[in-house]
Amino acid sequence: KGHDLLMRMQIPLEEAVFGIQKELNLLFFEDCPECKGTGRTMLFFKKCPKCNGKGKIRIPRKVSLNIPAGIETGTELRLKGFGDAGGAKVPNGDLYIKVYVDPHPLFDRDGKNLVTQYEISPVQAILGCEIPVRTVDEKLISVKVPAGINYGVKLRIPGEGIRAKGGDRK
Repeated sequence: KGHDLLMRMQIPLEEAVFGIQKELNLLFFEDCPECKGTGRTMLFFKKCPKCNGKGKIRIPRKVSLNIPAGIETGTELRLKGFGDAGGAKVPNGDLYIKVYVDPHPLFDRDGKNLVTQYEISPVQAILGCEIPVRTVDEKLISVKVPAGINYGVKLRIPGEGIRAKGGDRK
C-alpha cells in the first residue's frame, strides 16, 4: 500500500457546529491506462512513456468530504485511497484530513457548549431583566436574567450549543 498523507484544513466555528459538505479538488493516483498499471509496455517490456514506468498517473478529481456536526480541533477524517501511489498494481495510501476550528469573535467553545459574555448594569443585575442574545446561527433570543444575579454566573440556553455527532444541539 502507498504511504498515507496528511492534509490540514481550517474551518470556521459555524461549520464545526452545524457540519458541512466540502468539495475538495485533489490530485488522485490511478492505474495508467497505457500500461494498465504495470509500468511497462507490451512491446519489448520497455518503461511506459505515459507514466514513466511508475504504473500510476495523477488525475484531478473533485471529492466530497463530510465534516460532521460537532467536530473538534484535531479530529482526523479519512479519504480512503487518496494518499500516495502504491506503485504498479499496489493500492494507494489514504489521505487524512486534520481539522482545525478557527476561533470565533463572539463564542468560545467549552466541550459541547458555546460560551459568550454579555454585560448588564448593576440595576439590571439587582432587579432582573431580559436581554437579547445572538446565537451562533444568528438568531436573536430573549434571555431572562433573574433578579439578584451575581457577577460571572453562567446562564444556560438549552438547544443552542454544539450538536453531538448525529444528534441534537446541546
